[in-house]
Amino acid sequence: RVESLVLAASPVADVAPQQTGPRIVAESADQPLARWWDQSQSAAINRLLLHSGQDIAGDDDPCAEGSSAGLRCVELRVGDWAELARYRSPALLELEVAGEKHWLASLRVSDDVALLAGREEVRPWRQSELDEFWTGRVLMPWSAPPGYHHPLRRGSEGLAVSWLAEGFAQLDDQQRPLAASVYNALLERRVRLFQREQALYVDGVAGFRTLLRLQQLLAEQDDEVVAAMFRQGG
Repeated sequence: RVESLVLAASPVADVAPQQTGPRIVAESADQPLARWWDQSQSAAINRLLLHSGQDIAGDDDPCAEGSSAGLRCVELRVGDWAELARYRSPALLELEVAGEKHWLASLRVSDDVALLAGREEVRPWRQSELDEFWTGRVLMPWSAPPGYHHPLRRGSEGLAVSWLAEGFAQLDDQQRPLAASVYNALLERRVRLFQREQALYVDGVAGFRTLLRLQQLLAEQDDEVVAAMFRQGG
């Protein structure tokens, strides 16, 4: 399932994710870019997920409606590399070379480098090497919260609202969430505060960027808890 978003650039705090994953090969000018791209979008997505450590269960197209991968592929038009880096998420980059479209699997973007996943290895590429070909179009696989079908706003109801409220309760170390299953004024206020803190567009509507950033922070929090448990046990 592919969803399109066109988002204007907005300043956010850039924090490069910690480097993990497959073997990284040093840059080499004699490696042609053609070895790294795919003409098949689904092949590029599968490779991206594989290098990201996600179980793709052999799906031909993990983003297809009804795929067992349970993903949505969000299509973005971004203004520049700095904006793409703010998502802090693996993505496919669309290239146009001699009138033909190709896809690159990018594990992350930071500073002036894009970390690309090849068929057998991972290698950093200078963004200046890609500028001539990158169209600005990006496809980002995303595991949406349960019950999420459209941006959440005051008056929205359902499982996605419950997930959002419980997510903020976990983030804030609160025993009770601000809402049960209806997006109320308290939850809207918390979303606005979160958007302001994360330098996102402040409108009180929980869409893709807001939910993605909350998911990332919750995952980081879980990692810190596990690390603390290991330290105490050691």
